[in-house]
Amino acid sequence: MAGDSAALPVRLARAGRSRLVNRARRFARSARSRVSRVRIEMDRGNGSAQQRSAELTSRLGRVSWLEVDGVAQLRLEGSAWRRGGEQSGSQISAVEWKIDGESIPFAVRPVTSAALNDQSLVPTEDRSSAGFIATLPVSRLLALAPTTDVFELRGPVMITVSDQQGLLEGPFGKRDVSGSAGQPTALGLGDDCLGQLSWHSERGLLLTLTRRAAVARRIRISATTLQADVTVAGGFEPVGAVLSGIGTAVTHPLTFGRAAELVRISGDLTGLPAPERPSGFQLALVDAAGRRRRVHWTGSADALRQSSAGAEAGLALRYGPGAVIQVETAPVRADVDSVDVVRADDATPRLVITGGCRGVPDDPKSWQLQGGRRREPARALQVDGDSYRAEFDLVGNPEWSDQLRPLPSATYRLMIDLTPGSDAPATAAPQQRLIAELPRVLTTPQQRVTVGRGGSGELEIALDPPLPDGARSRFSRYRLGELYSNRPMELADAVLFTSFDGTAANDNPRAIEREILRRGSALRRLWTVADLSVGTPDGSEPVLLWSEEWWQALASSRFVVTNCWMPTRFRRREGQQVLQTWHGTPLKLLGYDRLGVKRGAEYRDKTAREVAQWRFLIAQNDFSSTAFRSAYDYRGEILRIGYPRNDVLTTATDDYRAGVRRRLGIDDSEFVVLYTPTWRDGLRTIFADLDLQATRRAIGGRARMLVRGHTNTIRHSGLLTGPGLLDVTMYPEVSDLYLISDLMITDYSSTMFDFSVTGKPMIFYSPDLDDYAGRRRGTYFDLAAEAPGPVVRTTGELLDTLGDRDGIAERHGDRYAAWQQKFNAYDDGHAAERAVDALFGPADLSDADHPD
Repeated sequence: MAGDSAALPVRLARAGRSRLVNRARRFARSARSRVSRVRIEMDRGNGSAQQRSAELTSRLGRVSWLEVDGVAQLRLEGSAWRRGGEQSGSQISAVEWKIDGESIPFAVRPVTSAALNDQSLVPTEDRSSAGFIATLPVSRLLALAPTTDVFELRGPVMITVSDQQGLLEGPFGKRDVSGSAGQPTALGLGDDCLGQLSWHSERGLLLTLTRRAAVARRIRISATTLQADVTVAGGFEPVGAVLSGIGTAVTHPLTFGRAAELVRISGDLTGLPAPERPSGFQLALVDAAGRRRRVHWTGSADALRQSSAGAEAGLALRYGPGAVIQVETAPVRADVDSVDVVRADDATPRLVITGGCRGVPDDPKSWQLQGGRRREPARALQVDGDSYRAEFDLVGNPEWSDQLRPLPSATYRLMIDLTPGSDAPATAAPQQRLIAELPRVLTTPQQRVTVGRGGSGELEIALDPPLPDGARSRFSRYRLGELYSNRPMELADAVLFTSFDGTAANDNPRAIEREILRRGSALRRLWTVADLSVGTPDGSEPVLLWSEEWWQALASSRFVVTNCWMPTRFRRREGQQVLQTWHGTPLKLLGYDRLGVKRGAEYRDKTAREVAQWRFLIAQNDFSSTAFRSAYDYRGEILRIGYPRNDVLTTATDDYRAGVRRRLGIDDSEFVVLYTPTWRDGLRTIFADLDLQATRRAIGGRARMLVRGHTNTIRHSGLLTGPGLLDVTMYPEVSDLYLISDLMITDYSSTMFDFSVTGKPMIFYSPDLDDYAGRRRGTYFDLAAEAPGPVVRTTGELLDTLGDRDGIAERHGDRYAAWQQKFNAYDDGHAAERAVDALFGPADLSDADHPD
C-alpha cells in the first residue's frame, strides 16, 4: 500500500486522503503571525502510558531522507524490546507518526543482526531479532499539508513491540549519536514544505511537517558579496535583514529591498565579524518590532553548497539544522564526502578520505589521524583546488618496535595542523550525504573500522578488533562462557598468558614465559590480546579476547597464567593449573575491604566464584598475602615468592640498561625522572595535577621526564608532549624504566613497591591524599608515616624537594631500609624460577599458615 500511494501524483494522493487534510485544516489556527502550530504532547497524566514506555528499551540507529526506485522516503533503522530478562523474541510490529490522535504508519521490515545484542544489558536474552527498518514515502507527508501559507504539524514517532506478553508502545528512548541519528536533518519535500527531524530528551524522535514564513528562492556568494531572493508568507512584514551569529549576539546588517513578490537581500561580507563560536551566522529577516524569521532553504544541501563556489576563502553557504541557511566564516575547512578502506600495492589496508577543502596545507605530515596515544600522518595526500584525497596506513610501526602492526583500538579524529606546532588544528566534518550512511562499518582482516561523527560534528574513526557482530556483547560472553565451561574437553599442552586484559604481553606473565622458555619447554604459548596491535613474543600465538578461539584456549590450556580478573563463567577443569600473579602490592584497599563502596551478596558471590578458580596466587611479600586473604576471602594457596617482573631489577647488566636508554633516545648524561601516577575512580585520563614542565626545569641540567600512565587510561588519554617530556605509557616493560631512572615520583601507585628494589630515591606527590585515603579508596597503611621518601602536597613543595634531591636518601635512609625489608624481602632475582616450579610441579612454597 505504501508503494502504491507513493507512485501516485501528489495531487491525487491528496485527494485520496481528504479526511486527514480536513482534520489538519481544522487545527490550523490564525494568529497575528498566521502561523499554525499543532503540537501533539504526550499525556503526562496517564501513569499507565508512562509505565508502558518505561518498560521499553528502544534505540534509533540511523535516520535519513533518501530516494529508492524514484520514490523519496524517510527511512528509520533501529531496535526495540521489552525491558527485562523474562521475555525473548520481541519484534517490532509497528512504527507510527502520531499526529492529533491519528497514526501515520511506516512500512516496517524486521531485521536480524547479532550486533543488536551490543545494546542489551541482559546477558541471558538474545535480542538479535529485535531490529527493524521503517520507511514512509514523502507523498504520504505531503498529503497532510494544509493549503495555508504557513503551518507546522509535529508529533513523536512511536514504536510498538509484540511479544508473549502482548503489545507495548513507546517512543525511541536512545539514539546512536555517532551517526545520522545524532544529527537529524531536514528535507525540502516540494510545494515549499519541509520535513524536519529533531530529538527530544523525553519524547524521542519528533517529525515535523512545515511550511516556513521565509524561504530563499535564489542565493549565492560571489567573492564577498551575498545576494538572495526570498519569499515571505504568513503575514510577516520584514523591514530589514541581518546575519545573526549562532549562539552569540553578533549581527551583521544587510541591504534590504523589495521587487514584486520577492524580498531582495544583498551585502558585502568583507570584515564580517568572527562569532564567538566557529558555527558562523544565520540569515534572518527582521520586522519593525525587531522580531526575526530565519530564512530557510527547501532545495538540496549540495545545491546550496554550490551557490558559494565563487566565494572568497573563508566564506561559504551551509545547510544548517532545520534547513536554515547559514553563512560560514571559517578560513580553513575540510569536509568529508567519503571514507573507504582500500588495499595498497603492498597489500596493507589504507583508509582513504576525500572531500572538499579550503585553506589547508598540502604537506602529508600536517594531516594526521589522532587517537589515544597515536598520531598517524597521512601516507599520501592530494590537494587539488577545493578538493583533497588523504590516505592513511591502518598498519604501522608502533613506538619502540620495528614490528608492523595494526593501529591500536581507539577513536581517531582527522586533525589538520595549520602551522607547525599549532595548538588549534582544524577538524574534518562529514557532509550530509555521508552522514545519512553513518555509522558505517568497514572491515579488514585485522580491524573493524566504524565511521561516525563526534559531538561537535567532526569525523570520527573508531578502530576495534576484527570480531564478528555482537562478539563483545553480554549475550555472546554468556553464551560462549556457558558453552565452554560445560563442554567436555581434553586439556592441551599449552599455556595461555593474559596481562592487563590483553592490552600488553608483559608484566609477571611475560617474566614467567621467559623462564619457561629458558627451561626448553615445548608447550604451545598463547597470549590474550585485546586487539592485533598488541605485540606478542616470537614463537607465541595471539588470541583475540572474547573471540570463540579465546574461550576455547581458556577452557583447554593445561596452564593459565594471568595478572587480572577472569570471566565470571570460567571454571578450572580437573588437572588445569591457574596461576594468578596479580599486578602489584596494594596500598589502596581492594575487594571487600574498600571504603564507601557497596559490596553486597552479588559482588561477593561473583568474587568467590572467581578466586575459587585460582590454583595459586602470587604475593610479592607477606603484607600482600594478608591483604589478599582479607580483600578476597581467598582460601587457596598463596606463593610468597616476590614478583617475577622484578627479577630483571637485580639481574640486569650495564649493557642492558644502555640498550634501554638507546631505545628511548636518552643520553647517558641525562638525569631521568619517572612519573607514575595511578588512576582515579571516575577519571579516564592521566592524573594531570602536577606541573610537568616546572618539575623538569627544577631538576636542572640535562634532564628527561618520563610519564607512565595507568593501563586504565590507555584508550582515553592523549599523548603527553613537551620539551624534555616522554610519554612512556605504551612502553612494553615498566621494569626497564625503573632501571634507567634516577628518581621516581609517584602517588599511590603500586610502582612504589617495585621501584624500591632498586634502592633509588622516591618522592610521593599526593595532593589529594586525605580524600583518596579517607573517602575515595582508603589505604591499608598510613603512607605519610611509612613512605621511604618525602610526601608532598603541592607542586611548590615538590620543586623545593627536588632542589635538594641529594639529601632525600640521607633523610629517609632508615625508612627505606624498613620498607625494603617489609615489601622486597623476596625480590632477589629468582621469583620467576619459583613461580614455574610451583606451576609445573609440587613445591613447598605455599603460605603454610593459610586457613584450610
